[in-house]
Amino acid sequence: MPICEVETNIPNDKVPKDFEFQLTDLLADSMGKPKWSIGVIINAGKRLIHGGTADPVAITTIRSIGKVSAEENIKHMKRITEFYSQQLGLPAEKQYYEDILGGEPIFTISGKRYTGGRYDYLEFLFDYPEGTLYEQNVRVKGELLCAGAPYENATVKMHMISKQDSDPTIDVRRTNENGTFYLIAVDGWCMSGIYVNETKLFVYHTCQVNETDCTRKVEIEIPTTYVNFEDIYPQKVYDIGTLNLEEEQPNETLEWQIQPKMKLLVALCLVGFSYAVVVKIPMERIKSIREQLIQKGQWQQFEERRARLSNLISGSQIGYDYTDTEYIGNVSIGTPPQQFRVILDTGSSDLWVPDVSCGGIPGCPDYCTALQDECPEFCNATAGCCKYVHTTPRSPLNRAILSNVRRPTIFANNPCDQKVRFDSSQSSTYSYDGAHWSIQYGTGSAVGFLGSDKICLGNTSVCNTQKFGQATEIADFFSGQPFDGIFGMAWPQLSEQKVSPLLFQVMNQLDKPLFMVWLDERGPSAQGTAAALFTYGAMDTVNCNTAVSYVPLSSQTYWQYAIQGVISDTGTSLIGAPVAVVDGIGKALGGTYDPFVGAYTLPCGSTPADIVLTINQNTYKMSYKQYFIQLDQYCLIGFFYMGGGGFGPQWILGDPFIRAQCHVFDMKNARVGFATAKHNN
Repeated sequence: MPICEVETNIPNDKVPKDFEFQLTDLLADSMGKPKWSIGVIINAGKRLIHGGTADPVAITTIRSIGKVSAEENIKHMKRITEFYSQQLGLPAEKQYYEDILGGEPIFTISGKRYTGGRYDYLEFLFDYPEGTLYEQNVRVKGELLCAGAPYENATVKMHMISKQDSDPTIDVRRTNENGTFYLIAVDGWCMSGIYVNETKLFVYHTCQVNETDCTRKVEIEIPTTYVNFEDIYPQKVYDIGTLNLEEEQPNETLEWQIQPKMKLLVALCLVGFSYAVVVKIPMERIKSIREQLIQKGQWQQFEERRARLSNLISGSQIGYDYTDTEYIGNVSIGTPPQQFRVILDTGSSDLWVPDVSCGGIPGCPDYCTALQDECPEFCNATAGCCKYVHTTPRSPLNRAILSNVRRPTIFANNPCDQKVRFDSSQSSTYSYDGAHWSIQYGTGSAVGFLGSDKICLGNTSVCNTQKFGQATEIADFFSGQPFDGIFGMAWPQLSEQKVSPLLFQVMNQLDKPLFMVWLDERGPSAQGTAAALFTYGAMDTVNCNTAVSYVPLSSQTYWQYAIQGVISDTGTSLIGAPVAVVDGIGKALGGTYDPFVGAYTLPCGSTPADIVLTINQNTYKMSYKQYFIQLDQYCLIGFFYMGGGGFGPQWILGDPFIRAQCHVFDMKNARVGFATAKHNN
């Protein structure tokens, strides 16, 4: 949404403590807008915590939702000019403002011409001499002991919790020969003390650790009461006292470091011993949307509607199709963990789950979840409108309002109603990012914003703290399906959210950087059962033969290799192939194409011949048990037409082929392997 941003250079020693509130009241009155829609932020560019260049002059940024005409801006700026003159005792004639869009002056108070039109961004400057910066700082000291002696050379870091950079470190020191340390971090961002930075201390050591590749980490929260304001409050130092590192400390964890000699085998650290991680997660089979619609006699109508919608979609964005999805697994997000059933999809790279605000909160305006302390003033808190407010370090405007996230309308039939929705207010490890994302599907889209939290494979200890998608709107065709979101397992380059997938982030935690997929041969008859197994970090020698044939990837986007562009996709219940190939196979088997089901069919008592695929000079056989699918009175040959007009993969080797051949997805060597699957029936 458009944002009018005004910046003012003010002497730091002239800023009143309640300046933000006074200016917010003035602007709300002048612009006729509610206070929640106007944000006043005092910032300084001194490079200590928030970054920037050394500059002792504070910058005040004023943001307002919505466009404002030039004439209206002149009126508001004159009132602000008078306000500054009265409050700071400075001459009004030295103040000026100009439109910085394109770098050319548009209007000033000093007599230059006014120009009409509408502008999204205006800069309001006050040309005054530099002042003295009020600094916000945190000081911490302590002493470390090991075996009764001072612990020298331990690493001690201070992190700012709200820092959005990839590295939140604001100070780092090592203990001296006496085992003591003293850290200090200074911030000139909040001169009036309205916002107080939250900080934590991390102590890294190897006291009483037997493994050479392991490190223990102690986490200590620094009370906000120990935040100092230079020249305003007396300086305080938070003393953690003496830590005896031989004893187990609260909030102590173990970390590992990768050594070159370890190569593929990466150990997780435990005091006294280590082990490599292998994770096996049984997968539940669900009835795909295609199967449901065929059984209801609605597939042809659905295809016609999807074709009409696809003609309306412009641009080059990838359209994902989950009408053939059959297998779902679990991921956990947050602390404590919130469990979600997700499609494990090797044909996409993004992870998203519905946000608690998905579809809107019934009876509440859609801006309520974007407010902070102001929410009860403008929304019905009793009705729960303020329950899911995102907390960010920006006040009074929440960063969600300032982002471009399109807030959802309130649906009469909300597709999220039957979904588990992520509630960030219930997670102690969550941090808000706010970047917008949107993914197009064959029959709609999913949109939302990014957050960051601890994400784990199922209920395992294989976890990573990273960004993920929180959907505020999802396509109607997801409604009623027994999964909550999507867990993409393809390569990072395919990510619409520009976030590396979880599997690539935790690759070094696994025994081997690969995962393997086995699917039960029963297909639709395995509905609602554990009919598949995903093995992370090792080969599945129980369900798959040990002989593996590999083919290198032709593209590190999909799991794609060369037979005119083929991908392996666990998210597709049939095999997609060019029209000529599907027609050739269907007719060779004696089938008849039925547009009502979108596939070739045979009488249900048939036992069609084996189908052989040749990949990288190796042949792979599929029996009819693996590709011949019975859906009530319909029995389908498991191939469907691939579209795309020459863009993207020309084949999708989905579940029928994976039932015949276990698939090894090798992330380190960028290849796919095939091992003959074992089946008891």
